[in-house]
Amino acid sequence: MSLNSAFTISRYFPPTGLGPMGRKQAYIGTAVRAAEARRSAASAATTNIALIKLLDDALRDELDCVLRYMSYGLVARRMDVPEEADRFQRYAGEESNHARRLNARIVQLGGEANAKSGLVDWCSAVVLDVAPDLPGMIRSSLSAEGASIDIYCRILNQVIGHDVPTQELIEEILLEELQHAEELWARSSELTRVN
Repeated sequence: MSLNSAFTISRYFPPTGLGPMGRKQAYIGTAVRAAEARRSAASAATTNIALIKLLDDALRDELDCVLRYMSYGLVARRMDVPEEADRFQRYAGEESNHARRLNARIVQLGGEANAKSGLVDWCSAVVLDVAPDLPGMIRSSLSAEGASIDIYCRILNQVIGHDVPTQELIEEILLEELQHAEELWARSSELTRVN
């Protein structure tokens, strides 16, 4: 805090020329404003902690999807379905970009991404979750996209109107997730009609 600015001085020190009661009220008003500022800062810190936790959950989910789509892309290529392999690889790249942007926002908010904790067990679980056939991979992907959409809606509900940078980030990511879900749903419907 700089005491040489007029704003700072007027904020913490009442104006001179007031009588004893006026100075007392001014001091009380200053104390009340300072207490409100401390409460507001504490509330913002609590909100940031909860938001960082949600963003970290979203980051973990994105990394899960990156691994899932990379694995599915390889399996689809082995199944000789190149258009599906390309789609899964494109999704993996987009999910990786989401993860990078979420990580950057977590750091901007003063947090540290914790998605690395337990990464080896987590990676093993994801890689072993490769569905044996194309319809199974698409169903699994739809389920994962639904979980992502749910997380992003929860984050959006928390930040809408008072954290514009996070809101804009989440809206952009959510649009891509909805597009993935729509494409997967359409492909799932095609495969159902064929079988």
